[in-house]
Order: sequence, then C-alpha cells, then structure tokens
Amino acid sequence: MERITVSDLKRVLESINKETESNTGNYRLDGAYGGYTVYRNIDRDGTYCIDIFNCGHTSKRELYGLMKAFLEGIRIKGRY
Repeated sequence: MERITVSDLKRVLESINKETESNTGNYRLDGAYGGYTVYRNIDRDGTYCIDIFNCGHTSKRELYGLMKAFLEGIRIKGRY
C-alpha cells in the first residue's frame, strides 16, 4: 500500500479548485489533531468556512479517498 503524503492531498486539492474554477468558494486543506480535512470558504474574506466532508480531521489516507471521489463527482457532473 502506497503512503499518502500531504503533497498528494495538495495535488488533489489543486485539481478540485481548478475544476470548480473557484475563487470565492475555494477549497483549502487544514491540519489539526494529527489529521486533515478540507474546508470551503463561503464568504469573500474567508472568515466563514464549512467542512465539506463533515468528518472532522481524519487520516491522510481516508481524506485522500474522499477527495478523489469528490473530484470524480465534479468531473462527472461537468459531462452531463
């Protein structure tokens, strides 16, 4: 099993931001408590954000799987 790194998470996050063409509602990676999560900024100044997976901070491997599935969903939606 291949090790998942923060760089792997950042690469997928970059793809998510690119696919959604987001500026105001950009997605960002956050690390705390030994885990990671992805937040989406809701307002322009970034003071209000939501945990898009609603799972709190989790392992890099679990978050990587969630992010890849999310990205694939975005791409599929764009095709239809």
